[in-house]
Amino acid sequence: MKKALLTSSFAALAIAGGYAAAAETESATSLITLKIDPVIYIANVDPIILTPNPATPAAVSQADDYCVAGIGFSSYIVNFTSANGDFVLKNGTNEISYTVGFDDVSSSGGTPLYTTANYNENYIAQSKADTSCTGTTENASFQISVTQAAWEAQATELDKGTSFTDTLTITVTAD
Repeated sequence: MKKALLTSSFAALAIAGGYAAAAETESATSLITLKIDPVIYIANVDPIILTPNPATPAAVSQADDYCVAGIGFSSYIVNFTSANGDFVLKNGTNEISYTVGFDDVSSSGGTPLYTTANYNENYIAQSKADTSCTGTTENASFQISVTQAAWEAQATELDKGTSFTDTLTITVTAD
């Protein structure tokens, strides 16, 4: 019965020369986005070994160049934290304070101009290497410094061959 009604409806339209049109229309939209999710790399971070010379006392410092690269961002945020807290080298209860300096080497023309970093504070750096740190591109640098007074305060322990250590964490985040 349904088949007969449909057939007769289409036949009536065809005979009358009419066209079947929908009584309502509906539409939807789709936002299309092409985006590369940020991927960030940090490489070539080396250990720092500070060796003061008691024969010619002075502040002691050492720097390390490293690479920050990636895709999907134009700048990055760098943050320095210390496992011992507040940039302190420790041996048991004995402590030696140190400072951290950092530089976005590419923006300073390749010669590091170290800015003192505050503990657990974000700093924006503008340059990055290519999309990965596969080459020898080192575009960032950090420097660890210990004042003469700070290491001399622990001279007795240092004279025994005691080491003071800390683990510095460098965190880079796409900006």
